[in-house]
Amino acid sequence: MSNILGKVVIITGASSGIGEATAKELASLGFLIGALTPPQLSFTLWKSVG
Repeated sequence: MSNILGKVVIITGASSGIGEATAKELASLGFLIGALTPPQLSFTLWKSVG
């Protein structure tokens, strides 16, 4: 799966629930996560963990 390392995924609602779980799972696989979180839709870039 080295072809996914460093790829960016944008996830809305990543601060809780399914969005958060998805962001954490994809980060653990090596994706960089762009997280959009309400209510202001602030943007955060997560680096992969692990």
